[in-house]
Amino acid sequence: MTYTITVANQAAPINIQQGVSDNSTSLTLVGKNYPNYGQLLQQDLVNLLQNFAGSGAPTNPVTGQLWYNYGTSLLQIYNGAAWRSIGSITSSTTAPTNGIQGDLWYDTTNQQINVYTGSAWVIVGPTYTASQQKTTASALSIPAVGGGSPTVLAFYIGNTIIGILSGSATFTPVTNISGFTTVQPGYNVSTNIFTGAPPVTGQILTNAQPYITSVGTLTSLTVSGAIVPSSNASINIGGTSSQYFNNIYAANFVGTTFSGVSTTAKYADLAENYISDTIAGPNDIMVIGGSEEVTVSTRSHDSRVIGVMSKNPAYLMNSTISDIGSAIALTGRVPVRVKGPVNKGDCIVSSDIAGVGEKLDMFKYTPGCIVGKTLDSIDDDSIKLVEVVIGIR
Repeated sequence: MTYTITVANQAAPINIQQGVSDNSTSLTLVGKNYPNYGQLLQQDLVNLLQNFAGSGAPTNPVTGQLWYNYGTSLLQIYNGAAWRSIGSITSSTTAPTNGIQGDLWYDTTNQQINVYTGSAWVIVGPTYTASQQKTTASALSIPAVGGGSPTVLAFYIGNTIIGILSGSATFTPVTNISGFTTVQPGYNVSTNIFTGAPPVTGQILTNAQPYITSVGTLTSLTVSGAIVPSSNASINIGGTSSQYFNNIYAANFVGTTFSGVSTTAKYADLAENYISDTIAGPNDIMVIGGSEEVTVSTRSHDSRVIGVMSKNPAYLMNSTISDIGSAIALTGRVPVRVKGPVNKGDCIVSSDIAGVGEKLDMFKYTPGCIVGKTLDSIDDDSIKLVEVVIGIR
């Protein structure tokens, strides 16, 4: 006598013939009068009770069949095409080969969770591997001395905070964070990495891309490329009220140039450094001679006169001279020690008093002896400091 068994999601039923067994499923189905059928039935019951426990998948599985996988210690279900885990994440060193869309896999090597998209495994997180340790940017609330716990964006490399981006007022962490004694508004960098003051402090006021066009306080700036304004004649460096720069340096070699239309300066003379045989005082008249290039004048109406010692040159040439460098005003206006009497507009020449000028005596005139013309008057024979226009002969 033949009997028929219907299998879900399977078009053809299973027909069991009398006196034979059927192994088209993971069970042994027996026909009427099959020898030892009692043992086979009991074995099938035990297999069902243990969910076909074994290190290898059951043969000829049917849709909905359960299997306890010895290798992974997971209960799996057959979906008609593949075995998938039930209510658990697959943990292994390599990606599962039988994943279906939505499956999760814990990568035990890199300590990362992955999800199967239907065609590939995609990392859910963390984005760093176990060997990289915590290398990411994440929100962090830091308890502060005095109360409150400002939320910042902390930048980690290898489990260590190397940067903190804060939008709060300056605060001191209650618990020490290595490299951050205080946390200031803006981007803070660890002093363990950057010795001394951090290279960037202050606050970015405008988040403008691709360039930052407005900033707060910037204690130091290193530029590796050209500084180019957005349009011609549109940007100032410093201001007319209080934002003067102290010194501006350029490369000290041939080929460095400053190009522009005009320049202005606070002081009023053009000077050049010459090697002097002595340290001359400010405002002294200098002549070519002595044991070096120049020396202080000591002779009246000396035709070797070159200029006057300048205290604050507007423009200084030959700035890197060696030995004793004397900045001598060659043109412009500078204060000069002059012995009176003199009147405005008088020509000034050297006198027999070291470094001091006097009024030109036309009977003693020799070509080249005139230092310049005075802009002030002295009514007596005293020595006073007066403004002299240098270079006017």
